Amino acid sequence: MKKIFNVFATVLVVALSSSVFANPNDHTIDKIYTVYGGSQNGITVRNADTLAQINYFDPGFYSSSIVSGNDHNMYLTSGNTIYNYSDTGSFISSFSFPDSNINYHEVAYAGDEIYTAYNGSQNGVTVRDSMSFNQLFFFDPGFAINGITAGDNDDMYLTSGNNIYNYSNTGTLLNSFAWPGTGITYRDTTFNGNTANADDKLYTVYDGVQQGVTIRDADTLGQLAVILPGFSPEGIASGDNNDMYLTFDNAIYNYSDTGVLLNQMTFPDLGVKYDGITFASAVPVPAAIWLFGLGLLMLFPIVKWNKNNLLIKEAALPA
Repeated sequence: MKKIFNVFATVLVVALSSSVFANPNDHTIDKIYTVYGGSQNGITVRNADTLAQINYFDPGFYSSSIVSGNDHNMYLTSGNTIYNYSDTGSFISSFSFPDSNINYHEVAYAGDEIYTAYNGSQNGVTVRDSMSFNQLFFFDPGFAINGITAGDNDDMYLTSGNNIYNYSNTGTLLNSFAWPGTGITYRDTTFNGNTANADDKLYTVYDGVQQGVTIRDADTLGQLAVILPGFSPEGIASGDNNDMYLTFDNAIYNYSDTGVLLNQMTFPDLGVKYDGITFASAVPVPAAIWLFGLGLLMLFPIVKWNKNNLLIKEAALPA
């Protein structure tokens, strides 16, 4: 019985170690993917809690924007091309628009669709299937787009100048907000729909006569709070615990949406510039593994009882 239990215990350890204590590349931890340029060029994949680097890769081009997909992958934009890479740096696929004067410069993801802002010879937003890159819809809102993020109801948010817009994925204007002074410019923006028992939120970077992050109700666009980190962030991404990640020069910051600095990482090379950033949620450990482990733990008292019962019977026998 002891031998049998040891076998089961070994299987349990292997099963749990392959799910809970595995290499971070097994997707059981939250991650951030961050674009960097300057003295070096590439993508860094980091633990979202510790900001420790897991891996990095250079795709061979500078990416102007990045967003995580739902299959441990990411979408990058550069010039007239949209790329899809795994978070280990493996190239998956790409799409290039025939007109080389088109510049895809901002990308968002939701519901197996990618929303990409473009400028250059044309201006607008293209909505594409995330697997095939087939275009589902496109429209020109009539203004230059600074930032784009996807909501959770087949919609998107665009920033331009001192305005924030909410559009459907078919180009219908749903809502908008304009800051009273034109000295404010809204730039990168991110949607946070992971807040339990709370309204969806929109986190938007702004600069100009003021600089910081505005937190707004995603439905009404009414302001809920303002964060003043003391710098003008380049990129912003929402986490899954009412928090956000900001990039500025060679540093990455993690703030709560109440303005508390939770963590930060500064790269020693001052020439590195972090830009676009996105958050990738962990994949839950399969319930079957936990049930298997629980079953083995429940088996232990039975094995122990059988062993003790056997010892009692042996002690009753004559010597």
